[in-house]
Amino acid sequence: MAILSTCALIYLALWTSYFYYNVTFTDEHGDQIKFRDSVKNLFKSPLWKEFVNSFKNLLSHYRHHGFQHFWDEVIQFVRVWYLQHFMCNFTLKSIFCICTDDQIAGSPGGE
Repeated sequence: MAILSTCALIYLALWTSYFYYNVTFTDEHGDQIKFRDSVKNLFKSPLWKEFVNSFKNLLSHYRHHGFQHFWDEVIQFVRVWYLQHFMCNFTLKSIFCICTDDQIAGSPGGE
């Protein structure tokens, strides 16, 4: 079992290093962005810092209240975080953040 685990770890390390050093993305202006640069920027971003801070608060809550309350807090955190950072920042904004129930009901897909 140890040999299989070691082989799997080496295989995973090879793929990870391939992606880290060789993958590039092209933005809308045609510029090539290396994957390793985007990873570095991700860990420096305010979004990541907010996520880490919130996760630390969740762990503190877990230590004081136990697993059941911790799991409820994780679900609530994920819902709020998802709505704040994704739903209202992308194309779903017109559906979830601006439209009223009457506008949705009057749309072609509404009832």
